[in-house]
Amino acid sequence: MTKRYDALVLGAGLEGLAAAATLAQAGRAVACIDALEQPGGVCARRTFHADHSVPGLLHELGATRRALCAGLDLASAGLAWNEKETALWVPPPVEDPEARGLRFARGEDGWHAALGSHAADTDGLARLFGFIERVRSLALEILDEPVPELFTPSKRELFALAQKAVRLRRLGDRDMLELLRVIPSPASDWLGEHIAHPGLRAVLAAPALAGSVHGPRAPGTAGLVLLRACTLEREPVGGGAALAGALADSARRAGVEFLLGQGVRELRVEAGSVRGALLAGGESLDARTVVSTLDPATTFVDLLPFPHSSDQLGRAARQWRTRGGIASLSLACSSEPAFRGTDDVSLVRAISASQLDELELAADALKYSDVPSAPWLDVVVASRIDPQAAPAGKATLSVHIHGVPFDVQGGWTDAARETLLESVWVGLEHLAPGLRSSVVGHELLLPSDLAANYGLRGGHLLGGELNLDQLWIQRPSAALARYRTPLAGLFLAGSSSHPGGNLFGGAGVLGARAVLSS
Repeated sequence: MTKRYDALVLGAGLEGLAAAATLAQAGRAVACIDALEQPGGVCARRTFHADHSVPGLLHELGATRRALCAGLDLASAGLAWNEKETALWVPPPVEDPEARGLRFARGEDGWHAALGSHAADTDGLARLFGFIERVRSLALEILDEPVPELFTPSKRELFALAQKAVRLRRLGDRDMLELLRVIPSPASDWLGEHIAHPGLRAVLAAPALAGSVHGPRAPGTAGLVLLRACTLEREPVGGGAALAGALADSARRAGVEFLLGQGVRELRVEAGSVRGALLAGGESLDARTVVSTLDPATTFVDLLPFPHSSDQLGRAARQWRTRGGIASLSLACSSEPAFRGTDDVSLVRAISASQLDELELAADALKYSDVPSAPWLDVVVASRIDPQAAPAGKATLSVHIHGVPFDVQGGWTDAARETLLESVWVGLEHLAPGLRSSVVGHELLLPSDLAANYGLRGGHLLGGELNLDQLWIQRPSAALARYRTPLAGLFLAGSSSHPGGNLFGGAGVLGARAVLSS
């Protein structure tokens, strides 16, 4: 007998969980389907060596759309948020090994509080973040709302657009023009106008470029730095696994049924409308609505039967860029790491790049599909985020290796993987001397491994490249940006939809609301 639901949600990552919980809370009968054995996607806990694990593969969840997820009551599921924002550590440059590094974090009395001996940049940083604070509320308003209807806007939508234009104008001539100037600019130019210290420039740019394939000299990268600065807040206690667990618990309490361990083979289309799905195991499910949190190409090309997969939807889906540029390395260590240039034993996160040139060099490897000779590293001590990640006295580290292409010239042979690992060991030794000798086990996941293990097309951890032409009304395209699709009964609500990327939960909640209002 065919099972019947009001809605099927494809994918049990953060967006899928948020969408399923939102629909179920509104009284809909919902099934959440995923080929993985546990919910959470890349945020699920992953055990990689004996009793060592990582609480998900993502390093930054502070931009989670907490206002949109407020109705999901994640606190009742045990989710809490850190009291302070996570500090970032940048080592001193190679040519000055005895110098102190830079600890950067926003304190209660401003960002300048963490600069210490780099106080010469205090005024420039104050100007930079003063501007960011003045435009922040407008940015958050845009991010936490559906994109406007471009083709047939209603009077209400035209009024909402007019209100945003007024908000922009109320910034004043100076800030309005500055905003329009900054967004398409290179990050290196914008940051260079305010900050002299190379490590401080790097620590502001590096995390913002994590979802992009470009270096800081590329146009539009200043917009990405601005976006991160406007949205970043405190991290969830326990990392991504805790956030995913709370979302899954909220969905279960609302009545969502999880169908895990097998994905969808094909969407069922009847009389021009999606009316259910056929699972990989052969089971057929009926539903009035299907909400896909998978990438556009998987949704419109792989899952839709012919001829629907070959029309304009399929062509638009193939244009969505998902080039992964990050490899994930998990390390099981016999002792805690000691970062060079600091005595702080509580640091959670460190960036290896001490200047913008290192970010640009890694981007060049992506451009030419080379094994990077000097990738920049984003290192998180996972066992300081989640004590379950390692036994007492030991440590688990999660390392993002930036500048690693999905495909390389000659293919990812064993020799190519070893070449990459050797370059990483060099970088880690520069960041934390003696670290390599403490490693007792590791797991390297290239972008191709991420694609195979998690169903991420292109191996992109955030569902699609973060570039100006893939944001807001272009995420994933002008015709699909409002979650509804031209195919009746089919909606999008994944990371490839607005606000998407690392603005977790936003697309899931807004996509579910679009279903409820249809």
